[in-house]
Amino acid sequence: MKKDLLHTPEGVRDIYSTECAEKKVIENRLHDVCASYGYNDIQTPSIEFFDVFNKERGSVPSNEMFKLFDRYGNTLVLRPDMTPSIARATAKYFEDRVLPVKLCYLGNTFINVSKYYQGRLKENTMLGAELINDNSLAADYEIISMVIDCMLSAGLTEFQVELGNVAFFNGLLHKAGITGDSAEELLRLIKDKNYFGVEELLDSLNIDDAVAKALLELPQLFGGTEVLEKAKSLTDEEECIQAVNRLEELYELLKNNNYDKYISFDLGSVLLPLNSTIRPAYPFASSSCFRYCWVRLLSVKISAFSGCPFFRLSSKAICKARSKHSPFVFSAIPRARE
Repeated sequence: MKKDLLHTPEGVRDIYSTECAEKKVIENRLHDVCASYGYNDIQTPSIEFFDVFNKERGSVPSNEMFKLFDRYGNTLVLRPDMTPSIARATAKYFEDRVLPVKLCYLGNTFINVSKYYQGRLKENTMLGAELINDNSLAADYEIISMVIDCMLSAGLTEFQVELGNVAFFNGLLHKAGITGDSAEELLRLIKDKNYFGVEELLDSLNIDDAVAKALLELPQLFGGTEVLEKAKSLTDEEECIQAVNRLEELYELLKNNNYDKYISFDLGSVLLPLNSTIRPAYPFASSSCFRYCWVRLLSVKISAFSGCPFFRLSSKAICKARSKHSPFVFSAIPRARE
């Protein structure tokens, strides 16, 4: 065999020996936690139709997907994300279910990134859980508690789970009347914590000073519970106040099992497309409880500091802890309906 063929393509790698064994241990620990919360396993194909991951449903740009064609000319992709596949399967198989659907999965995702020099791999293993058809506070409490239990079971001893609510951001947008390209640009700047970029954009839009001040504060609204009080002082918009109140109620629940020490807040963690507050995942599903099964109302991300050398922070994740040495990602994302 030629020496060149002994190497893997750029962005993918072999996992073997001790590292492979450690990866399996972590996978099993995380899966056991998901199963203990009543989540059932589901497997979806690695190859899906391109439209399953289009702009309205997917979280990965089209130019970062691995595309191929079948014999009939259909555009297919190697799945870049698990969630749209789970949403598709849910709309197909659980359309008539009244009770919440609780699913967990383990599989590889493929993203054709060009930033391998930054340590980003093109193939990652993702283990995640989806709670569908339940927008209650109890559901938020369950999914966050499960995230924390997963991190503890993996051996992490010091970490923070940052909570945010996209409804706060959407409420400010509605009050300011910001839509279209301006809204998309503002979203990008806030995600990047670009304070000066946000200020420059808001100055050009000529909106109400009070709303502009609140939007300008978003990149800096992260920290402890004092952030929630500050957020409520910035606006009287009802949608925004309700969003903050929900976070406060969730925090009080998490105190019951002493999980509040792992919690911080980031109201500038706007990780979603702007139309996500009411975004049909699969409009062909006849039951309304599944038409909006892919809505993310509560954004979560994890910062892991120490305690388990097998993990490091993945800043691109909603709630992901990625292995330092192997392409392994844990993801638990709360879902809700309209």
